[in-house]
Amino acid sequence: MYGDSTTWGKTLLHGAYSQSPTNEPGELQRMFDEAGEHVVVKNRGVSGLSCLDFLQGRPFHGLDAWDVEMKRSNADIVVMNVGINDVLLRPGAGISDCYARLSAIAKANGKIFVIETPNPVAYFWNARVGRVAAQGRDAGLVVIDQWTAIQKIPNWRSMLSDGVHPDAALYQRKAAISFPTLDGIVKSVTKTR
Repeated sequence: MYGDSTTWGKTLLHGAYSQSPTNEPGELQRMFDEAGEHVVVKNRGVSGLSCLDFLQGRPFHGLDAWDVEMKRSNADIVVMNVGINDVLLRPGAGISDCYARLSAIAKANGKIFVIETPNPVAYFWNARVGRVAAQGRDAGLVVIDQWTAIQKIPNWRSMLSDGVHPDAALYQRKAAISFPTLDGIVKSVTKTR
């Protein structure tokens, strides 16, 4: 799973930021293990990165350009969760072209590409995050819509540790939202082998 700090599992706990022990990739790994699936979920989340950062690469963060990353990766399924930093750092830039380019490169390297929309945020710019989420759907990609699903949870704002980053319980919910889609893809991949 590639993405920003919300993929990595950043959370504010007792006044300090750390990685939640229930970060989404870790929780998904646990769920796949419990389901008896032979899947390895890698956490490739990097705090502060945007869609364009993944496309171009950020060697300082240990991330090569996407085409190099995809050639080297042995993953069958690639999940990308970006958008919050795109809204904050590149508010005028459209993300749909970036999603399409990431997807095309992943597919050219034999991977199934899945967009996971960002979680909602408890700030006035949440609607802009929602527009980013819609761009993934509009690009015709496989989308796990965290943004919409989380807003259906009563008091979801209280599950954001700092208004942006989920708390431990919301990271668990994110994994529960993602699991059915990813499990279906895993099962379709394993059937073809």
